[in-house]
Amino acid sequence: MAVSLEIKGVTTVSENIEKVCKEMLDASKKALWQCGGHLGNAAVNLAPVLTGDLRASMQVSDPEEEEGKITVTVSFSTPYAIRMHEAYYKLGPISSKAPGYEGEPVGRKYLERPLMKYAEKYKDILKTFIEGSIK
Repeated sequence: MAVSLEIKGVTTVSENIEKVCKEMLDASKKALWQCGGHLGNAAVNLAPVLTGDLRASMQVSDPEEEEGKITVTVSFSTPYAIRMHEAYYKLGPISSKAPGYEGEPVGRKYLERPLMKYAEKYKDILKTFIEGSIK
């Protein structure tokens, strides 16, 4: 006695899964780029200022995907950016008068502080973008 089984639609299901995964990936890239832009803006406003070169050197990379990970890099490219981020120093008169950003003062850890402050917000943005991609 022989039994045969024919399954129809496997190709369609597989194609739909691939489509949803691509849409989720694209949504994740857009969300991370948006979060990077927000973080960069916050960091620029928290960075100390004398000539404006440090603030002007901020960059947000396009999303990059490698081995299943998506990254967006927010960076400052002056030779002294790391020192100004990590070192303890007294703010100069221009930085002392700068308004900061959403209650945070200008000064050291200008990139790390907003990343920590807005981490939950960034998670929510990512979640919203991904959920929107699968509806």
